[in-house]
Order: sequence, then C-alpha cells, then structure tokens
Amino acid sequence: MYEQLKDVDTIGASGTPNSQAIAALKPDLIIDQFYTEKSAPLRTIAPVAFFDWHTSGAFRNEQIAELAEAVNRESRLGERKKEYESRVTEVKSACRKQIDTPTWAP
Repeated sequence: MYEQLKDVDTIGASGTPNSQAIAALKPDLIIDQFYTEKSAPLRTIAPVAFFDWHTSGAFRNEQIAELAEAVNRESRLGERKKEYESRVTEVKSACRKQIDTPTWAP
C-alpha cells in the first residue's frame, strides 16, 4: 500500500484541511466526511457537501457507490468496483481457514 501512496500529495491531516492545497486542485465540489465546522471556510473554494460516513448504515463500498451517484460518476466506479470484488474474492480464498474457524478470546 505504501508504494501506491508514497507520491500522493496530501491536503492536510484529518481534521485540519489545508485550504491552499485544496484550492490548488481547483475542485468543483468538496465532500467532507468528518468535520462540518472545519470545512466551512472551504466554501470560498468550492461548494462543500457533508456525508456522514459513521451514521450512513452502509459499508464503505456502498458509501462510495452513493457518492459516485451523487456526483454523476457511476461509470467511473465500475472499474474500481470490479477491482474491489476481485480483491474480496482473493482474500476470502486466501483466508478461508480463518474465516470458517473463528477463535474468540477474552
């Protein structure tokens, strides 16, 4: 995972968005998932929508599908969804023994 992300520029630590870094990206929409009050100043850059991941009642893959629909990018989601499903199948196969025989410890 590190190799895939090592060259990615960040826009600040969680809860401390860097307005300059975000503005440099020239976003059409900013989606905040945690801190509505901290992302309020970002409204000068682009509209800010809040999506509460914690209370959505959906799994992450379902949340991402909802976001893709909201921003009219469902067609781009298809490729990533196939990759996700392939990885789930791979993990289920590789970890079959652990999945089928859970061990509980106090």
